Amino acid sequence: MGDEISKSYLLRDPNRKVLFYAVKNDNNSWTVVKNFEDTEKWDKLVSWAPVQDPETNTVIYAGVKYGRFDYVIDNGFKRKTSFEGPGYHAFGYFSPMFERNGKALFCARRDKNWCMIYDGIEYPFHDGIGNSSIVLPDDGRFLYAAMDEGTWSIYLASSQGTEFPVLSGTYGIRDP
Repeated sequence: MGDEISKSYLLRDPNRKVLFYAVKNDNNSWTVVKNFEDTEKWDKLVSWAPVQDPETNTVIYAGVKYGRFDYVIDNGFKRKTSFEGPGYHAFGYFSPMFERNGKALFCARRDKNWCMIYDGIEYPFHDGIGNSSIVLPDDGRFLYAAMDEGTWSIYLASSQGTEFPVLSGTYGIRDP
């Protein structure tokens, strides 16, 4: 049968040159190929975000290796693997947003709690995370909704990993 390239895991540059793709192997594992060189083999790919930053051509994706937790490849770096500490069990709305400088923003779940991740920095965990966020155009701060003990709050997060609630309560904020 042979290896097969998944069309859903394919990224091209504006000139239609293939930059990044995934190949499903005979044993149902995956190999991720970047610039026509094999990078890593995965037991399975969990999430894929073929989102291209126009300046850096970065791609973000996640997979499972050795059946343990999820790995995230974020701007070419492996983040929060099961060998470096607790990995993630899932990713929410895995369509990362890119700031102008190529930093990525997305959310991940560990056990039953969710956190935001911005440029590889893990923010505090919450019971739930809303399905959208806004990156402010100044210094990388961003706004997002998070739920704790049944109450939704809007948080303003700095690019250094801290967050501050700016609005909370049961009115004005809807469960996304």
